[in-house]
Amino acid sequence: MANRAAQAFQFPTEVDPKAAKSLLSALSKVKQGALGYADLRIAFAKLVSAGQEESAALESVLTTAETLGVSRQQLADEVRTYLSTLEAEGEAFERAKAQKLTAGMNAEQTAVEQLEQELRELRKQQDQLARQMKKSEAKLEKHRSNMEGLQAKVARREEEFNAARAYLRSEVEGDLQRLLDQAD
Repeated sequence: MANRAAQAFQFPTEVDPKAAKSLLSALSKVKQGALGYADLRIAFAKLVSAGQEESAALESVLTTAETLGVSRQQLADEVRTYLSTLEAEGEAFERAKAQKLTAGMNAEQTAVEQLEQELRELRKQQDQLARQMKKSEAKLEKHRSNMEGLQAKVARREEEFNAARAYLRSEVEGDLQRLLDQAD
């Protein structure tokens, strides 16, 4: 029947081949007699493509079916079975889609929660680093200030030392000069 269903239904090119194959596979499982709906649909399409009017082609196909012992009611029942099968496939697809969507949503929700937790931890680390940086910057400023203070203190000491040394040198040189002047 899979081949007969594929022959009976010629999908437009824009229909996804995988979806078509899946549905045709489901329709191939519909039980039918020696002459079923798919066969009659194929015969109808051949008659129409040969130039017969649709109404005449349908009448010819139905007459042939009745001649072979297949009533219109049996055909209608088989067509309803096709419709039921298509409906069941649609429901199965929706369930599978919902399961995949749920699974996908659960996976995404888990990923979102993990990333949110990771971001919270990174922000916490960032806050800790910001506090550490602030403390280090304050320490750095304090040490720079201390260093400047020490440099100023050393510069003052140097000036004071040089001034004291210059005074003492002047005094000592003056005393030396007086001694040498007295010795002559």
